[in-house]
Amino acid sequence: MTETRKWTLGAALLAVVVLVAGWFLLISPKRADVADLEQQAVAQQQANSSLETDLAVLKQQNKQLPEKQAELAALRTKIPQTPDLVAYIREMQDIGRQAGVSFNTLTPATPVGLGAAVATTPTGTGALTPDQLAAINVDMEITGGYFEITKFMNELETSSRYTLVSGYTIGEDDAEESDTGSAPLIATVNARIYLVPAPPAVTDVEAATSGSTTPTTPSPAPAP
Repeated sequence: MTETRKWTLGAALLAVVVLVAGWFLLISPKRADVADLEQQAVAQQQANSSLETDLAVLKQQNKQLPEKQAELAALRTKIPQTPDLVAYIREMQDIGRQAGVSFNTLTPATPVGLGAAVATTPTGTGALTPDQLAAINVDMEITGGYFEITKFMNELETSSRYTLVSGYTIGEDDAEESDTGSAPLIATVNARIYLVPAPPAVTDVEAATSGSTTPTTPSPAPAP
């Protein structure tokens, strides 16, 4: 083998070594970096697509917000902050007249809190939770025909306050007779109404005791 051939083979071998080293040291790591960047780009595109979907949903909900706020405000009027039983009785009497029954009595029980947080009143458009409510059980006695009594109980759903009927009993009113000679029916309706109690007012005594006071040290008496 001549010297020229040896140099040629050596140069070719060196070129191969340089190419292999360049592959492992330069090209291969860059390819890995490119693949990693491509994966990151795909993940980012998926995240962007998810955000665009969420944004579209939020835009649609934002369009419906005034309507939902109006509905919530209307619903809140059905759960006042005070029992206001006088107004409720008058409304029940009006519903009774429209249904064709005689509204006899309404007996309310003491309001009972449904949770530990009844002392707090929600503000804004936040949703009411059961812990913020108090309930008043009421027993109503009405007299009339079967269909009239049924109409009265159905009309309770349209009252200005939420009225949950938990039960009722119906029997003949032996004390009276109708023009047809048959005794009218007397019904006792067991229902429940709700309120959101207002936060308790802070009394003057509580305000005085809750504030911080700085004790004063009496001045020493002047020496005689």
